[in-house]
Amino acid sequence: MKPWLAVLVLSFLLLPFLEAADKESESKDELQGNWKLTEVEKDGKSHKVKAETTEYFVMIFKGTKVTARFKEGTPEQEGTYKLLADTKPKAIDFTPTTGDEKGKTVQGIYEIKGNKFRLCVAVPGTKRPKKFESKGEEIVVYLLERVKE
Repeated sequence: MKPWLAVLVLSFLLLPFLEAADKESESKDELQGNWKLTEVEKDGKSHKVKAETTEYFVMIFKGTKVTARFKEGTPEQEGTYKLLADTKPKAIDFTPTTGDEKGKTVQGIYEIKGNKFRLCVAVPGTKRPKKFESKGEEIVVYLLERVKE
């Protein structure tokens, strides 16, 4: 096979992988920065979250790392994340590197529209949510807003 033909064939074989990598990179870029929790839905009931409550936190995405910064005086939680941007809805896996869930995979789905970030996660050991709806204690939906820096 001629070298140029081999490169052409190889590029067609790699194209789906390159497109998936591009989508993941774009999604990672749009996640970068700080996001504050504004609303949480548990067991089908939604409520607003204020900065002075214990549920309040800010998620900080930097590279492949994520930090959850809680109310003052509470230890931060850290971890890594991986996007599966080729799915509908987009999927995300968190792996905490600190705290009680250290090393356990937390599966979720997410969407970003403008400065709004909707994240739906399942407790470790349960299946990834398929819809943005909370179910009992196993699945929680978070609504976050980008923090202007």
